[in-house]
Amino acid sequence: MRRAPGGHAIRLAVGVGIVAILVGVYGIADVARAISGAKPLLLAAAFGAFVAVFGLRVVRLGRILDRLGLIVARRSLAAIYLESMAAGWLLGGGVGSDSVRTYRLVKMNREAAATVSAALVERGTGVAALASLALVALVRMDELPVDPLLLGAVATASLGGSGVIVFLASRLGALSDWLLTRRLRWPEWVHGFLREASRSPRLDDRRWWSMALDAYATGLMMQFAVLLSYALMCAALRFSTTWVDVLTLFPLIEIASMVPLTANNLGVKEVLIVALLGRAGQEASGALGLSLVYRSFEALLFTIGLVLLPAAQSTAHPSVGSDRR
Repeated sequence: MRRAPGGHAIRLAVGVGIVAILVGVYGIADVARAISGAKPLLLAAAFGAFVAVFGLRVVRLGRILDRLGLIVARRSLAAIYLESMAAGWLLGGGVGSDSVRTYRLVKMNREAAATVSAALVERGTGVAALASLALVALVRMDELPVDPLLLGAVATASLGGSGVIVFLASRLGALSDWLLTRRLRWPEWVHGFLREASRSPRLDDRRWWSMALDAYATGLMMQFAVLLSYALMCAALRFSTTWVDVLTLFPLIEIASMVPLTANNLGVKEVLIVALLGRAGQEASGALGLSLVYRSFEALLFTIGLVLLPAAQSTAHPSVGSDRR
């Protein structure tokens, strides 16, 4: 079911409204002062880490698709990722981006079951990697800016949930077999997907979990780059955050931001950053400034991608194939 275009506009308007309220409450002059006082070289390094995150996302999904027998050129994947980034501004962040990315890949390779499996593995291993890094902060429990039980509960629940997602993806064919035997009235598109998933070739457990571990390892590198980008932004804005703060607060922010509320969770993420960095003793105006720097990184990366997108799109169709084993 498609959302009405008006719904997308409302979600975007709500997000912009929340940001405007925050800027009004904490003072536009103070927010601007926090940003203008940033160290340029550290900001450039933070953006470099931000770009590395994008590159690692493309590499990770490409490796997953390769293991599933779907051959998609990395430039084509980069183009699809940029498109899904834009969609996230309308459909609600990570979940909306995942949906658009999966839809585009299905249109390109006509392998819905394998593509959905890849999307589930990508999301599940990414969350698991982020939660794993957050758990590292528990070794310095006495320095945590939040309740250790809260951090441990969120990280453990995220690990458990991501494990379930990856396990279900590994059993998609068997699950489809079982659902097809139930006397249920499925919509035609659901029934078609279940039939395809039931007929699709299946990796044995050893190869499947080898693929999942590879995706998890790449996810660890990617999430480390995410936290490095945040740490460099904090340093650029002259925050007094420690590595414990970074390992604790930003995984919580990223995990909570996965829930699709507003357009790309605009406003929601800003509230989380202001609230949680406040627990680490940072001024609200500076925390809001960091969030706006993050948003500017998103816009800059997308703008750079728009310049490179035509070249990537020109190779999209010849670069897509299937090598199902």
